[in-house]
Amino acid sequence: MGANTYDSGRKHTKKEGVMKKEMSIRDFLMMPEIVDSLIGEVIKTMVNGNFVEPDDAVAGSERVLGEMNALERALYTLLYNCKKEHETMEERHDHKKCMSIGQRAASLRGMLWESVEKRFAAGIDNEEVGGTGVRKGFKIVTFPPQTSSVFMEILRASL
Repeated sequence: MGANTYDSGRKHTKKEGVMKKEMSIRDFLMMPEIVDSLIGEVIKTMVNGNFVEPDDAVAGSERVLGEMNALERALYTLLYNCKKEHETMEERHDHKKCMSIGQRAASLRGMLWESVEKRFAAGIDNEEVGGTGVRKGFKIVTFPPQTSSVFMEILRASL
């Protein structure tokens, strides 16, 4: 058996001319390719439930769309941990590790916002939304578009 082959010890079935292994979810989650990956870290964080809660309260101009689910809380927690780890590596001037953490953070950030955007598309996809954020109590919020002060000065001067 090759190094990249996983044998669950389960019976093999033939369906539509393709050999398939029957595997339980538990067996799947215990595969080294899952356990030792970013996906494995997300799953472990979801299971242990020790989530990092955002510090910022909802501002008056923000609209609450709903709360983060367990997946989003796990992704946010791992993203927060990346930020802390990145700060430590910057202090140590470990640029190679900083780049690796940055790539990991980009993956986590992408998964987090993909999940939020998919769940709350109707509340996000309009012109009155300047951005989306997370707040204390795991609230997902939108905030109005920011108007730059330079733009406002030009607008006032032209009136």
